[in-house]
Amino acid sequence: MRIDRIELYNISSYSGAHTLDFTVKGARNIILIGGQNGTGKTSLFTAIKLALYGPLCFRFQSKNNQYTARVKELISHDAFAQEKVRAYIEIGIELPRDGVMVQYTIRRAWAYEDQKLSEQDFVWENGKLLEDQELDFFQNYLYHVIPPNIFDFFFFDGEEIAGFFSSPSYRSYLKEAVLTLDHYDTFDLIQKFCRRYAVGEDEQVRAQQQREEYEAVCNELDQADTVRQERALRIGELEARWQQCIQERMDLESKFQKKGGILQGEQDILSKQLAVLERRRDQINLSLKSFVEEMDALVLTAPVAGRLRKQLALEQKMQQYRVVAAQLSPARMQDALSGLLPEFGVERGEEFIQSLSRVLTDSLKTGIDPEHFTFLHDLSQEQRDTVGEVLTRLERFQSEGIVRQIEEKDSLNQKAAGIRKTLESAPSAEELRAYEEKIACLKEAEAQFQASLEAERQQEEEYAEKLERLEARRKSLRVALVGATRRIDALQYTERINVMMQDMVSALLARKRREIEAETLRLSKEILRKEHFIDLIELDEQFGFALYRQQPYSFEELAALFSNIGADDLAHRIGTRGVSALLGYFQVDSVASLKKIFRREKGQATLYDGKTFALYKRIEFQQLSKGEKQIFILSLYWAIIKASGRDIPFVIDTPFARIDTEHREQIAEKMFPSISGQVIILSTDEEITPPYYSTLRPYIAQEYTLTYNEQAGQTEVSPGYSFGGSNA
Repeated sequence: MRIDRIELYNISSYSGAHTLDFTVKGARNIILIGGQNGTGKTSLFTAIKLALYGPLCFRFQSKNNQYTARVKELISHDAFAQEKVRAYIEIGIELPRDGVMVQYTIRRAWAYEDQKLSEQDFVWENGKLLEDQELDFFQNYLYHVIPPNIFDFFFFDGEEIAGFFSSPSYRSYLKEAVLTLDHYDTFDLIQKFCRRYAVGEDEQVRAQQQREEYEAVCNELDQADTVRQERALRIGELEARWQQCIQERMDLESKFQKKGGILQGEQDILSKQLAVLERRRDQINLSLKSFVEEMDALVLTAPVAGRLRKQLALEQKMQQYRVVAAQLSPARMQDALSGLLPEFGVERGEEFIQSLSRVLTDSLKTGIDPEHFTFLHDLSQEQRDTVGEVLTRLERFQSEGIVRQIEEKDSLNQKAAGIRKTLESAPSAEELRAYEEKIACLKEAEAQFQASLEAERQQEEEYAEKLERLEARRKSLRVALVGATRRIDALQYTERINVMMQDMVSALLARKRREIEAETLRLSKEILRKEHFIDLIELDEQFGFALYRQQPYSFEELAALFSNIGADDLAHRIGTRGVSALLGYFQVDSVASLKKIFRREKGQATLYDGKTFALYKRIEFQQLSKGEKQIFILSLYWAIIKASGRDIPFVIDTPFARIDTEHREQIAEKMFPSISGQVIILSTDEEITPPYYSTLRPYIAQEYTLTYNEQAGQTEVSPGYSFGGSNA
């Protein structure tokens, strides 16, 4: 299938008529449409789908009031300001028919009269207008070429797709896509027919009531299964949006922390800590100041303190000697003793007194040489007492205390400086308020999504129980009908066909899964270009994917894993092929059988000690970076499309969302030119930048730029791809 052109008239923000040529030729398979968010790229895709499928575009089986309301919302506001309200979408496509490409033009036109919206549909085949009967045939043929339920598979939204693949519902989505793309859904229809035939053809069943009940249960089962699938999709969407909220909040918190952001409560705590540090520092400063004022100069004289004390003692003794010597002078003694000498018979009194004075004064000279003694300080007794107290304090002084105070002060200054720096870099009150409001909104949204998710899951569990009861009832009724039917052979044949179809689909899908696994691995390796990043991809029967990296395990490691995490978790860790390799090596038929091999007593030796086994280690999808997830999903899409052999236009919105710069060149060079015969890229100028544009240019067939004229309130379409206002 090819889209040749699309014309919009008064659709969404496309006021008036706008035509875009989508023709491609040979290697030039890319239609590049650029524009900022809100310029009408998504509306363009919706218009394509609406033109092709009408009500099915919005999941309605036929035209009804809800469909009409959705279409009315798509009509440009400017159209309603005109005297006659008119709008249409016209699309030209090419479809293969009998080995040749046939050109079709589809037009869906709307008129709004008497406050009612009416629709008219037209289809031209090679320029000839189709009649009603031919129109029905064409519509069925279009649904066969590209079924409506698979059309969304070819619309790749780079912003949303990774979140969708994080939810379990992606499995049924992939399986449905592969079944439809490879026409295996025909076998599924045969299976359903076989089930119906077993009941519908058994008109001779003796229990008519049982037959009707069986049909009712089958119908209810089909309806319930449809509801379950829709609920699974809703759960997937809710979970993706919930995870997106969580990721946005975590990203916001991370950016806030990286910028040094701290909350108001944390600022208050730091301010209090700073006040405590400054008070302690002031106390130390006061103590050090007192020391400097009182002791600093004295500490410098500590080496001569001992000599000073000795000198002062000698000077005190010398002063005492002089006082006593003055009191014992010959003249004073003569006055004191002159009357007593005759009574003791002393004849030479003056000579005696002088001798006595000399003897007494000489007895006071212990350690003193009065003739050569020099007074250095000549202090009074009060002054000597003051100096003595100072010397005593100096002798008792210990420098370690002062050193500790200085070190503590330096430590306090460093801590205080760090806190001040943190507080200075803290956001303003307005920034804090904006951040806290956004965080609160995100948390509220998280809570709402989580509550909705829990409610949906609870209903899903209730539906699962209901399905289980219905299936049990259906089996019970079927057993009764089989026992009562007269056409047991026909029933057995249809059952055999049903089993055969199941086996056939299972075998076909198994081969298709292996093909998709190998192609996805090759493509992702080619783009990522990382050695041993992903060495194995496995798709299970329900199309759940698992990623593995090669890893050698020693026998001792495998024994420890088996003991610590058990057989099931070990199988989960090393994957299906890893399990097969182990079973083949040890020649056993199940993982549980390995228990005897890996069981060993402490210190017990085995034949396998020291042996190494080349196996795998599972890589959890959520552990991949955003870019790696995007590249893997793109590779998976590419592999599924390539395996199907279908040639359907592939629409890529925001192609480089979450893709890092390192891998954009590979995607632009290798994927976009070959993923489909017609690739429509909806991009912003921040994604397809000049370097990537140069890579794509040899493959570009048509290019346009969408801009939104705010004054006119409408989208404008210009030829050429624009980089910030200038066309390439």
